[in-house]
Amino acid sequence: FNYQQNLRFDQPVSISAPNPRNIPIADLPPQSYIDNSSLLTSAYILTRSSNQWEWRTSVSYKNDKIDKNWSAQTSYLLPSDTLIFEEMSAFTSKSKIWTTEINLRHNTEKYYADNRLSYSMEPNKQNGIFTRNSSVYRESFEEKPQKLDWNGRWIFPARKNLIELYSYLDYFYNPNLSLHTFPGYIHFNQPSDSVFQHFSGNRLAFENYISFFYSPKSINLKMDAGFSFQRLHIESDLHAFDANFDFTGQDTNFLNDNLQKRLRIYFRPSLMKRTSTTTWNFQIPLSSLILSEESNLHAVSQEYAKIVAEPSLVYNKKIKNHWNLLASIKRYYQYFASSEIFYGYILASPDLLKKSEPLVAGRLYAVNQANASLKYNNILTGLSAYVNAGFSFQQFDFLRSDSIGLSGSHIYTIKNYPNNRYLSLMRGSVSKSLPDVRTNFTVNLNLQSDKGKVIVNGNISNSKSHYLTLNPTIYHYFSVFDLVYSFRWLNINTELGNSNQKQHSDWFRHELSLTGNFTQKNLIVTASFIYNNINRNRIFLTDLSIRYKIKKILSSKLETGILINNLFDTGKYTYNQLDSYVNMVTEFPMRPFQCLLFVRFNY
Repeated sequence: FNYQQNLRFDQPVSISAPNPRNIPIADLPPQSYIDNSSLLTSAYILTRSSNQWEWRTSVSYKNDKIDKNWSAQTSYLLPSDTLIFEEMSAFTSKSKIWTTEINLRHNTEKYYADNRLSYSMEPNKQNGIFTRNSSVYRESFEEKPQKLDWNGRWIFPARKNLIELYSYLDYFYNPNLSLHTFPGYIHFNQPSDSVFQHFSGNRLAFENYISFFYSPKSINLKMDAGFSFQRLHIESDLHAFDANFDFTGQDTNFLNDNLQKRLRIYFRPSLMKRTSTTTWNFQIPLSSLILSEESNLHAVSQEYAKIVAEPSLVYNKKIKNHWNLLASIKRYYQYFASSEIFYGYILASPDLLKKSEPLVAGRLYAVNQANASLKYNNILTGLSAYVNAGFSFQQFDFLRSDSIGLSGSHIYTIKNYPNNRYLSLMRGSVSKSLPDVRTNFTVNLNLQSDKGKVIVNGNISNSKSHYLTLNPTIYHYFSVFDLVYSFRWLNINTELGNSNQKQHSDWFRHELSLTGNFTQKNLIVTASFIYNNINRNRIFLTDLSIRYKIKKILSSKLETGILINNLFDTGKYTYNQLDSYVNMVTEFPMRPFQCLLFVRFNY
């Protein structure tokens, strides 16, 4: 038996918590080009007992300090206006991570057991300055989250069949989180002199089930019966202060105390039929869902119960020797994301205020999904191909609403409104290996479409986004170094409301990398050269490492060397992000030329 990380029916939902201002990044350069310092210490112990039990213990500590600097120009193409903001940010972030994990395993013919217990603490601080259209804001953030996680799995043979017991526990606690922004600019789109939020949130999630396996000939029958329970408690105090010239002021407080409970009792039969070339897998989980929510702000207390069926069918066919067909169709229900289920106000980020009206009971939405893929793989010829097509139809009874103020602040709300979202995807890939000339090449093609409704500044609009990505890559291997050339073309077309609100973007990227590894007796030289041309913004990223093992000292366990990062002192990294009504161009400064001397002792 193999360890499986996620066997549970329900994943723990996330807690909506205030976040510090962060780099709005989709495509970062390598980590060695970010100005940071990091210390990682870890220890690992493995012991075995005479009764076939295996005990593993690991402890790790990580200390990070990162200086974040970036500038961006953001354009909001609204149904009735266009807002443009010039932004610059400079922040210092310090974080520590302590992690401890214990794993107890037993694997014999009598039974299998895998139990994992982990605990982590991740204190984090961030301070800095943010400017928007010449207005300067300061921000400080601090949090000390803790997490306890337990996974237990036991499998017993019973008369040629198997019985499985599974238990899972997750506890997350984030006390005394604070986010302070001054001046603030979130309340009624008017600048507040100071905005300060205290936050505390905890989540308890556990799940237990028992499974019975039965395999008569070519049919496998599995029956799961269990339950899952999740409890979320959020306390938030959002305080906005406006001062007057006579040293008096006006305080605005939004207190939020929200308690959510979710219970699922389920029975999940699965039927699998196998032949030498074909596999059918049919599953129809039946669940009884009970949801309850309480809020002090709106004096709301409600419960909701529903029985749902979530059938799925998977078909796998092996065609001849090199072809494989996989098709699936399923319908399932999703909880409305916890980050959006709340009553009252929460400052999700320094310029994003989330507010929810009292929600009607039953925040579930159905997802209908179909997917098919065809694979070809021939080891003898070195040719492989892959084609995939998928479609998803999501049924909502609510809409997300985004209001953007003249100061650039957002007020994010939830509205009761029927809405359907359509997602379609098509992907293709071809790769060929030419070992005689030490060359491989790969071509990837990706088509994606997203259609639905959104509310922007009070206007209900149709939103359409179409993405096309073409990515050919060539690899050539020499005796000492490897050469890789990659080209990527991203074509984005978006539309909001009507034909007058259209955006079009072509994003080109050429990347040439040269990596060499030269070894001569005790001397090891490693060089990495990356050339990026992103929409005519040329970037040269070069790293160099020279190591020498001192042979006569401690049996070659001691080595010294030099590390050089960003040899050409590349200055900035530029990229573009485009959405249905947002166009953001960001410049991210690189770490300057850096030279490090080191001594390493291997024990």
